[in-house]
Amino acid sequence: MYLGSALKRSIPYAISDRKDMVQAYDGEGPDADEARQACIELNALKGIKPSKFTPEQRKTARMALLWAEQYLYGYMSAIVGIDAAEYAKSRKEWKQIRAVRLTHFGLTQLEVMLPRAELVDVEQICQLAAQGRIHNLRLSKE
Repeated sequence: MYLGSALKRSIPYAISDRKDMVQAYDGEGPDADEARQACIELNALKGIKPSKFTPEQRKTARMALLWAEQYLYGYMSAIVGIDAAEYAKSRKEWKQIRAVRLTHFGLTQLEVMLPRAELVDVEQICQLAAQGRIHNLRLSKE
């Protein structure tokens, strides 16, 4: 799938994701304002060829793919076990959008870090801190 085709399919999902974000904040505050602005920027991408994108439009296109992935992932989580055909259709679309994002924009910082992540027992760390047994907790930043 080409970037233009992926964006054409992704933008409606991305807009739905951002509208849900506005609702999550009851339409108030800087996060809701940012989500509303994102909807405007997403709509502005429609009809523009990716080769003509400005750097800012390219950033919005990247986010459109990410938000579409996020929206579809949540949708799939909601319907798993309820509608197998719809789940399969959504999963296929999610995988296609993800493949385009990875091809054109690469991994996110989180996706790069996840394979190197280690599980820690947060409750144990909190207990040790409360007991005063942790004096110099350093977090590595590689």
